Amino acid sequence: NMEEEISNEDPDVRKCLSTSSQVSTEMVHRLERFSDFESAIRGVAALQRFLSRSKPSVELKVKARNTIIRWAQREAFPEHTTLQQDGRIRKSSPIRKLDPFVDKEGLLRVGGRIRASDVYYDEAHPLILPRNAHVSDLIVKLCHEKSMHQGKGITMQELRAQGYHLIGASTAVAKYINACVECRKQRRPLEGQKMSDLPIERLTPSPPFTYVGADCFGPFLVRDNRKELKRYGV
Repeated sequence: NMEEEISNEDPDVRKCLSTSSQVSTEMVHRLERFSDFESAIRGVAALQRFLSRSKPSVELKVKARNTIIRWAQREAFPEHTTLQQDGRIRKSSPIRKLDPFVDKEGLLRVGGRIRASDVYYDEAHPLILPRNAHVSDLIVKLCHEKSMHQGKGITMQELRAQGYHLIGASTAVAKYINACVECRKQRRPLEGQKMSDLPIERLTPSPPFTYVGADCFGPFLVRDNRKELKRYGV
């Protein structure tokens, strides 16, 4: 069996893994050109469709989304490679408490003891997203818009419902909401206008009726027998 003869310690295998990591890093930086996650998925899906000469499909969009998440995880988490190779993780890893594992799609997910439950798989084992990553910001933006620009709590709930576990989610979501133009318009306090200076006529004492104004209004059409007449008010 060839799989048993090839070891991860082989120099050629190590070189291949290093090259794969470099490609992921380069593609993650290219994703910074996109301003929303759906556009990034469409861009990657179009690239994969061109390379595989396949037709557009829902499965292709799911594959593109998984590819983007995998690129971001490989760049941010060195644990991704070691977990994929031998299932081990270093004790000093910041995500060790999440009991992470790599699924069959090569995606890093939160582990736990509820694998046998009836909970939706993505909610039971959400995808781990790195903090301070452009891809994570795009996903936060997507979930915030799906929740109709609600507050931090509802946006974080939507993030979990979509199957994502963002490291430092509370800070990231609050930062995005504070910078959201639509939220700033809806939630900012009403402006208080400063009144202008009083005119000199209201500040200088003078006898009554020194300053008099008259307002005219009309005309009104009135009937005098069979005639229509115009009348004005003063």
